[in-house]
Amino acid sequence: MAQQQWEKTVGKEVVKNNLDQLFKVFPDSAIHIGDTWKINSTQEGELPMTIKSIYTLKAINDDIAIISAEGILTSNGASNSVMGYKDATAVLNGEQKAEFEIETKTGMLINGRITTKVDGKLQMMGREMPVKIKSSVKMNGKKG
Repeated sequence: MAQQQWEKTVGKEVVKNNLDQLFKVFPDSAIHIGDTWKINSTQEGELPMTIKSIYTLKAINDDIAIISAEGILTSNGASNSVMGYKDATAVLNGEQKAEFEIETKTGMLINGRITTKVDGKLQMMGREMPVKIKSSVKMNGKKG
């Protein structure tokens, strides 16, 4: 029952946050092939996490920019309300890998893939439970 509740509340949130990230890959200045940039973000919700990502412009082929990314995810260990239980504490760490194809003329995301793996523990109701989250999001589009 706990697993079903977990998947219902937290699982949807992880996928939504991964989708949100698909549209936040652009640097704030001009870049060249091989350049890298960092984006730090906070994922809010049931399990707040900090994501520190490094993006690299790998190539530009036929006006499509290929961008790869690697990130480290950490929870702040703060007490929160998780699945309706107050004062739950999550201690989570993980990694994220991604690749994006973006049309250079329009800035539109054509394709994107993000895989996330998170391990840790959740303390609630006087118990400590191991947590493993694996998420994979793939977005396919087509060049306009």
